[in-house]
Amino acid sequence: MEYILQFGIIILSIHQSIVMLNKKIFASFFLLAVAVNQAIAAPRVPEELTDNGLIYCTNATGFSFNPQTADAGTSMNVVTEQIYNKLFDISNTSAIPTPVLAQSYSVSPDGTVITIHLRKGIKFHRTDWFKPTRDFNADDVVFSLNRVLGYETYLPTLEQSSVDYKNPQYRIFHEQAKKVRFPYFESIKLNQKIESVKALNSHTVQITLFKPDASILSHLASQYAIIFSQEYAVQLNADDNLVQLDILPVGTGPYKVKNYFRNQYVRLEKTRIIGKKTRKLKILLLIYPQIVPGVW
Repeated sequence: MEYILQFGIIILSIHQSIVMLNKKIFASFFLLAVAVNQAIAAPRVPEELTDNGLIYCTNATGFSFNPQTADAGTSMNVVTEQIYNKLFDISNTSAIPTPVLAQSYSVSPDGTVITIHLRKGIKFHRTDWFKPTRDFNADDVVFSLNRVLGYETYLPTLEQSSVDYKNPQYRIFHEQAKKVRFPYFESIKLNQKIESVKALNSHTVQITLFKPDASILSHLASQYAIIFSQEYAVQLNADDNLVQLDILPVGTGPYKVKNYFRNQYVRLEKTRIIGKKTRKLKILLLIYPQIVPGVW
């Protein structure tokens, strides 16, 4: 009887060992299956992106290539700083505006006239949807500021090789484009601060104020005060498609839009820079929460 009991204990021990072994084998296969599934599901990141790029996740809701009309602050900030430039920027060490697209500026003794001298040799982005034929100049500043002021801006025709600021020009805003709103500039009542914006020559702009206002330069240095290409706007207006100005961006910033798939991703590619600032990253990739696997 004693031998039978010992034999039963041995059999039970062997059974328990087999059960534990089976559990370990099953767990191993399960973990392996999960790892394989994740490897298959995860999109492949190109070496050029891992070595010289940055992936930035953002919210697709309210995304806009024009920070002046954007609702989502995160995506707006990214686009503003990478694609576009402004006349001025705010220094990291002080609240004093420093020139960017501007070279220098002066203020009249009574504080109502600001004369801005612009940098020369600044290039707009060359993209699949726009090929600039000239550098950044005063026309771009006049157009960009008058647009957010809500004025019915007039622009030269495409055939006009040189700008004569006294000649009659053609209307740029069609009815659809007039519907664009600029919440920040409306909130500060910019059109009650600035009386007029005009070009004195190709690289000098004069801003006339209704009355002295020390905040003007700070507003021109805000993330909303980006400068567009007037030439690009003229071409779009000729096709009755000015709304594209806010959809397919053209700026002078350190990165340009290379690829854009709505609600999937935006690929930014390194381009020319202004001054001594450098960008080590060659590619920036902005992705949305529901990105399609394998699409870069």
